[in-house]
Amino acid sequence: MKLSVLFCTVLLTLGLVGCESADMTVAAQEANAEAVVQGLPFRWQVKKGKLTRFLLPMPSTPSRADAGLQRDILVRISQGEQRDGRPAAQLADVKRLRDGREVWILHSAGTEGVAYILIMRPNARGGLDLGLSEAIIYVK
Repeated sequence: MKLSVLFCTVLLTLGLVGCESADMTVAAQEANAEAVVQGLPFRWQVKKGKLTRFLLPMPSTPSRADAGLQRDILVRISQGEQRDGRPAAQLADVKRLRDGREVWILHSAGTEGVAYILIMRPNARGGLDLGLSEAIIYVK
């Protein structure tokens, strides 16, 4: 009797783990489809039983922002980084998306990467309107 209860418990546990894995796989597929629609260079995968986000390989490009504007943007990013308990932002790389948005990748230690999506649009006054995403944490 004890053996059959143990056997049933093991089967139930394995079945639940399989469901969890299948649910995570479906969640990753849905998140990836949404990322494609939004034109984002991040994708999700199930790795070691967890959903993890990674950055697709893309060539580096120079930012369209001049040095002064880059400093201003990094000050803005640094405020968010410090609020989230991370060190001040240092730009490590820039990658440009097809629609002109830029992915700003920060220097980061360990296995987690930190990136921001920057939008720069000319405005009617001859300047630029800037849009900046929240921090995007991904596995390097």
